[in-house]
Amino acid sequence: MARNSRRPQKHAKRTGTPADAETQTMVTSASPTHGNAAASRKEQPNDASRRGNVLRSQCCRPTEADVVRALQSLYQDQLKPSSRTLRRRIGELAAVAPGDVAGLYVGPGANSRKLPSVDVALLWAVCERCSAILVQTEKDGDWTALLADRETTTFIDVFDPVDPFPVHVWNGAAAYFASLSGDDMHLPGGRYACAQALLARKPDFLANFTPGQVCHIVEIAMSQRKLLGYCNNSIVPYAHSFSMKKDRCALQQRTCVAENGG
Repeated sequence: MARNSRRPQKHAKRTGTPADAETQTMVTSASPTHGNAAASRKEQPNDASRRGNVLRSQCCRPTEADVVRALQSLYQDQLKPSSRTLRRRIGELAAVAPGDVAGLYVGPGANSRKLPSVDVALLWAVCERCSAILVQTEKDGDWTALLADRETTTFIDVFDPVDPFPVHVWNGAAAYFASLSGDDMHLPGGRYACAQALLARKPDFLANFTPGQVCHIVEIAMSQRKLLGYCNNSIVPYAHSFSMKKDRCALQQRTCVAENGG
């Protein structure tokens, strides 16, 4: 897709944001809560202190350096930096160091840590004015931020129906998911969060895969391989999922009613 001009026409007015309705309900803007802005610039707190302050305020107002850093990590992970993905990564890096992102998605019963929100209007403005970033409008009205000096062919299309993974990966995945029980069966809902939780567990069949590739594996495991499915708000092995119940009901041509607990 050809890259658009620096300011997408659809979002030229300051009063509008390029986020879709779903994202607008998830992310809200807030004024700085760390005291006087000028004083904050002079203090220049270290990374650990800054992450602690952001978590306490639960609001993140990214700088150009923050956005570029987040984009670089998404390129490394082979994840396309859509506005929603970029906001999430900025929140993750405000909470932990880059190498610890997967650990945010590990918790009892698939509960993942709540991330700081990101000022969406500020994020778009920062991306638009930064010479190192190109803003590209997508067909669905969303937008993507790209690094001007980097190739974009490295991103993984997580919804690509073509399965590029060898048989031994799927054999390993099937054995791993079949071995899970109790709380270990419950992974966070959502392909990205599920992928990060799996990466944190370090199963052998995912060795050397990037987060983008693992997101693709999760998608195929759910949509084609029938290795994973949903149970309430969690992703679980398919044999324990409501997805399996629905598939069986469809084969038997009868209505499927959800039970308590999935």
